[in-house]
Amino acid sequence: MSMPEVSVIMPVYNGEKYLKESIESILNQSFSNFEFIIIDDCSTDDSLRIIEKYGDPRIALVKNEKHMGITRSLNFGISMAKGKYIARMDCDDISMPKRLKKQFLFMEKNKDVGICGSWIETIGDGEGEIWRYPISFDDIKAYLLFASCIIHPSVMIRKKSLGLLKYNENLENAQDYELWTRMVDDTIVVNLPDLLLKYRVNKTSLSNQLKKKNADSIREKFLLRKFSGITKSEIEMHNKISNFNFGDNKLFYSDFVGWLSKLAYLNKKEGFTAIKSFDKIVIYYWLIGTVRMRSVEMLIQKHFWKFFLSILIKRKQALMELFLKRIRMSE
Repeated sequence: MSMPEVSVIMPVYNGEKYLKESIESILNQSFSNFEFIIIDDCSTDDSLRIIEKYGDPRIALVKNEKHMGITRSLNFGISMAKGKYIARMDCDDISMPKRLKKQFLFMEKNKDVGICGSWIETIGDGEGEIWRYPISFDDIKAYLLFASCIIHPSVMIRKKSLGLLKYNENLENAQDYELWTRMVDDTIVVNLPDLLLKYRVNKTSLSNQLKKKNADSIREKFLLRKFSGITKSEIEMHNKISNFNFGDNKLFYSDFVGWLSKLAYLNKKEGFTAIKSFDKIVIYYWLIGTVRMRSVEMLIQKHFWKFFLSILIKRKQALMELFLKRIRMSE
């Protein structure tokens, strides 16, 4: 086999239920010049047997001698990758047939882009939802201050953009979010407005609470790295907003609006990202918070609906779709 252009990396641990479909979604890609690094992390189910059934020469099977966890497995996979690009894949998701080809061609034409994600369609819990994440780098940088907006198994990463960077092995969850917050300092990150992945959602997963805890810490470090003069109470407010944990009294609303206003000011002062992009994400969280804080509705009703209607009039369709989706998810 000639040197592959793309290295697809998929860690597996007890993934027998959906593994076959995930593997075949990669093997059946319209783009064929790839190696498929599958790392079995000491599975105790039939995962290894399923993988070994495939005779495709593009598969490079790695059998961990001891359970390493997803983060260390990913770093090991990256260290052995031969491709110019690294594509992530999870063992319970499905890549659309033209995923690798579309991302490869985009990265070839856009040499300054280091990470390319995509929109996704959900499977599992909430099946059939379309998640349209920000596309432009400015929008993505603004969103990352609140949450990850790059779906991990949808990404293709330019290997040289990683350089000496790797996943933080102290994190077994949200390691992707932490990596994106570091990589935006050195490379451009985008999402293609194409549905290239069917992403499995499990809202009852026990790891979700740990992910939130790790995300709070990642968010705090990112904020403090980008902006000066932020207090501990403001960081706590920011994490509450990012987790849709809104209070229901006038004092909370006042602090909530005050922090978002300060954040917009800090962005304008520090020049972190485009003012238009940053204001859009601030407005987005303001809208959600305002709707969720029903007990202060009368206090803000006039102001809120005046602003809300102005958004509709300007036809901010993508923002409104995201807003309404998040309202449903946070209830």
